[in-house]
Amino acid sequence: MIKNKSFLRILWIFLWATGIMSACNLTNPALATPFTETPVGKTGAIQLTLTAFAQPTTTRLPTTTSSPIIVTATPQPIPIPNPLTGSDTPTPSSNIQPTPGPNTITEPPCDRAVFTSDITFPDESILAPGDTFVKTWRLKNIGTCAWKTDYALVFVGRNGLGGPASTPLSGQVVAPGTTVDVSVTLHAPSTAGSYESDWMLRNSAGHLFGLGPQGDGFFWVKIRVTGNNQRLTLKPGATSINVNGIVNANKRVSYLVNAAADQLMMVAINTLNLPFAIEVLTPSGVILVSASNKMTFWQGALPVAGNYLVSIVNTGAATQFNFSVTLPVRVNFQPGISGATLKGVIQPRAINTYILQALKDQTLTVSIQSGLGDVYLTIFGNTDGSPYIRSVTAQKTFSFKLPSTQDYVIQCVSAGDKPEYYSVGFEVK
Repeated sequence: MIKNKSFLRILWIFLWATGIMSACNLTNPALATPFTETPVGKTGAIQLTLTAFAQPTTTRLPTTTSSPIIVTATPQPIPIPNPLTGSDTPTPSSNIQPTPGPNTITEPPCDRAVFTSDITFPDESILAPGDTFVKTWRLKNIGTCAWKTDYALVFVGRNGLGGPASTPLSGQVVAPGTTVDVSVTLHAPSTAGSYESDWMLRNSAGHLFGLGPQGDGFFWVKIRVTGNNQRLTLKPGATSINVNGIVNANKRVSYLVNAAADQLMMVAINTLNLPFAIEVLTPSGVILVSASNKMTFWQGALPVAGNYLVSIVNTGAATQFNFSVTLPVRVNFQPGISGATLKGVIQPRAINTYILQALKDQTLTVSIQSGLGDVYLTIFGNTDGSPYIRSVTAQKTFSFKLPSTQDYVIQCVSAGDKPEYYSVGFEVK
């Protein structure tokens, strides 16, 4: 009986435990519902749940298909069901840029350029109203295609400055990696102000291209037109410009002078009174000498090519003045040759100026020949200012041993009343 009671007790405990386990299973709908009865449209979600337990979670992403997606190095947007259409729509990813795969090849555009330098008229160049000028850019071909002879320079925006809609690029093929100077003739407006003109290139197929990573950027010319500035232009053969005038009290008179880079410029005011001062600005408006310096003579090598604004500033009562700008001709010898001869035309009572660099203890010989015999020599040191001969001595030939290494200024001075042709010879030994 005891054994039977024990057997019945064990049987009762077993049946009680089995009933509890069955009750727990019935409270879980996911386990209670057979797999074959899952509603259509949720099958993917269930399969994803089962797959997620079967595979490592770090190597797969959820998907709406029965096959798992392998994660690659390229970030992919996570599909989110669209409540309106029921389809999967990628989430926005504005901060993530796809990374090219190892076999991705990005080729540069066929036609693309890079700006190298302004050869003429840099930005903010000063011009007088109505000035005609030739703008030149230096560009480099950094694309993969050669620029053919039928390529063109094309106006694309802002102010056309009276230029053509297009002009041929050059008369030669520009291979990739090489540079070319492209030019266009333009005209300054008649009204004072600041102006910009934008340009691009055009290929054989008529497509525009220019600067930047995609070759869609333009290059430009920027100028400033001043209203009351007179342009000073050298006469043929001349190296100096002389101006006589009157300037009112506490006013200024300004002139535009075109000059080359590295050109030496000399500016001088000749007057009995001293209320004047010189001011010189570069083509972009940088001050080389200020009126506050109260200088009546200035000289210096010019940093860039273009129009320089030279002003006579009157700080006193209205008075007359005589003003001169000199752009000396640099004398250079051919390699292995110790001399050179230059020809020119000199106006009556004018001065043509040359500059020559020579070494200490060398001997410099200068001689002038002229048709009327009215042209004489002046020579002085450009650094120390020492005079070695003056035109008042009426000498046409002069030779001397150089006291120092420097630039020497040689002037041909006309004492006649008519224009005169002449030649001047230089020799250094």
